[in-house]
Amino acid sequence: MIGALCRRGEAIVYPGRGGAVGSKTANDMEELDLEFAQAPKSRTAFVVVLLTLAAFTFSYLGAFCVPEALASQNIITRWQPGHDPRPHWMAISFVALTVLFCGSGVTARIMSWRQLRRIDSMADE
Repeated sequence: MIGALCRRGEAIVYPGRGGAVGSKTANDMEELDLEFAQAPKSRTAFVVVLLTLAAFTFSYLGAFCVPEALASQNIITRWQPGHDPRPHWMAISFVALTVLFCGSGVTARIMSWRQLRRIDSMADE
């Protein structure tokens, strides 16, 4: 199958490597790796913003949209004007979801740290 696709005697050329396979030395490859290596960007702030937006969205949906849909179908009674509990529900659910998301993140970091420590101890043996 491969013989039908490639003519005999030709070398496969990979993009970015120049010549045939193995034409670059290990030092050349290390220099290229060091030249194009970039420090990984920190995504912590982006993740925190996303989790905050998710907590806000879920708390809004749970505090305003679901009770409104239930009240419009007469499943629950409407509240008295001036005694709307929904902003309070939204604040409580926002704080609860934010704490839940932060707790999940801390738990994941602790588990990752413990696993990496275990891997390092295996490498030291």
